[in-house]
Amino acid sequence: MLTYWSNNVHELNIPEKRSQLQRQLWAAKASVAFLQETHFKGGDAPKLENRRFPLGFYANHQTAKKAGVAILFAQTTPFLHLASQLDLMGRYLFLKGTIADHVYTFACIYCPNRGQHTFLSRTLAKLETFREGLLVLGGDLNVPLDPRLDTSRGMSAVPA
Repeated sequence: MLTYWSNNVHELNIPEKRSQLQRQLWAAKASVAFLQETHFKGGDAPKLENRRFPLGFYANHQTAKKAGVAILFAQTTPFLHLASQLDLMGRYLFLKGTIADHVYTFACIYCPNRGQHTFLSRTLAKLETFREGLLVLGGDLNVPLDPRLDTSRGMSAVPA
């Protein structure tokens, strides 16, 4: 049985925040972790892998410390990577691979604060052409569940 964990981590450039994240993942007994807003920049990104989560994949913004997504696999999850597709702005990451002879597609999406519907339609179209097997999606879609409670204006900017 796989346990999925998804969280908007609001920047992981501080070593203590990375350590705290690792402790949370271990306590949650996560098999696969989907992280949004890692805020790593291109090639300067620190790695989140450790002995408990030895395999990690990243999509980082190429020029700034903003956005960014990651998918981490626990040591107990025998993921065999077959293919990946990532956004150079750090907004999505798609992974295709196998676990115990079953094909999975893992997707982590971090939608922008504005124009979510347009971004999400385009991203899901890309995901549809990439996906194979069982699709597991984690992320932060920046869409309020209940606009009356979750927004300051009491309404959503996302079309119904």
